[in-house]
Amino acid sequence: VITLTRDPVTFYISNFIQRHASVLPDVLAWQRSRLGTAAGAEIDHAQAVQNFAAELASIIASVDVNDGDEALELARNRWPDHPFVAQEVKACLRPLTWFDTEITGIFGLDILTSPELRRCGWVVLENDWVEILALRFEQLNALVPKIAEFVGRPKLSLGQRNVTSYKPGAWTCKAAMEAAFATPIGRAYVRQLRGSAYARACGYDQPSDIPTS
Repeated sequence: VITLTRDPVTFYISNFIQRHASVLPDVLAWQRSRLGTAAGAEIDHAQAVQNFAAELASIIASVDVNDGDEALELARNRWPDHPFVAQEVKACLRPLTWFDTEITGIFGLDILTSPELRRCGWVVLENDWVEILALRFEQLNALVPKIAEFVGRPKLSLGQRNVTSYKPGAWTCKAAMEAAFATPIGRAYVRQLRGSAYARACGYDQPSDIPTS
């Protein structure tokens, strides 16, 4: 099994863009409700995304991110008529528990307790019936030889095409979300995510390793 970690801040931006077409109608409906605008009225899409990202940031910055239930409860209480807000909070926090449910829960190996992952950006763990290579996504290009070694090949090449960047509206969404996360509440959100147990285990709290976008 080969699996990747991901900086939780940039993960959510990419994840949102991947789902942009299906999520945007909910964001626009939320923005109309927030502004008291009539249904069907014209809404600036980029501003709606920026405002929604800021609201998401304010929710997550207000709680202990290691307790995802607290964030979901706050989102539901703030926006009882817009359940998608809680759904997006859950999507944002998904990396923080993914290894617990998908790796430890299935294979019985706790990747996040291995200091090599934080120190080197990769770790191999195994038991009697599975071998797992976990790598930091942000170092993937440099770690291709490690993947080749793991699968027993002398050489390996990986495609470099960034699929997300070709999504309609990708750059507009990215700019809007980054603008929201550059505000004081957005920076508090970033600190929360990168200070989580998951981020510390993967090294995303180390300034030299933190992606800029």
